[in-house]
Amino acid sequence: MLFVTYTQNIDPAVKFIAINNTSTGYNLYIDNFELIAPDKIISEIDIDNEVVPINVCQGTPLTEVQNQLSSQIKIQDTDGDTYMVNVDWVVSGYNANIPAMYYLQGTFTLPDGVNQTMPETPLIVSTTVTVNALPVVACPPTMNVTVSEIIPLS
Repeated sequence: MLFVTYTQNIDPAVKFIAINNTSTGYNLYIDNFELIAPDKIISEIDIDNEVVPINVCQGTPLTEVQNQLSSQIKIQDTDGDTYMVNVDWVVSGYNANIPAMYYLQGTFTLPDGVNQTMPETPLIVSTTVTVNALPVVACPPTMNVTVSEIIPLS
């Protein structure tokens, strides 16, 4: 099979091409060819920065943390087309009662028509969840805390 790069637009109805190169004296005649569009390849991941670090209060259940994780991200291919892809998060080692920074990874698959790069681009996004110790310096604004009884420390 012969691959020829031709920089001019070709109408798909065309059945043959003749190329004359007067400087070298060569003529090329191509008959019965097929136009194949180049493959789209992934070029950017999370272009809208949907994956952000999360801060929670000590004691925040894992389900609340998972609700704050991005369920989808936007990726882009080499043609500039964008796609929303689902992210599957792996949450292991999270302990709501131990103040610490936890690292989470999410994976996704490429949509139909978008191919992998060579070498392969890792189809991974990552973020951190910081469990802040009580008393909390920074809780998310959506967190409601109610105090029912104040006990003096001795």
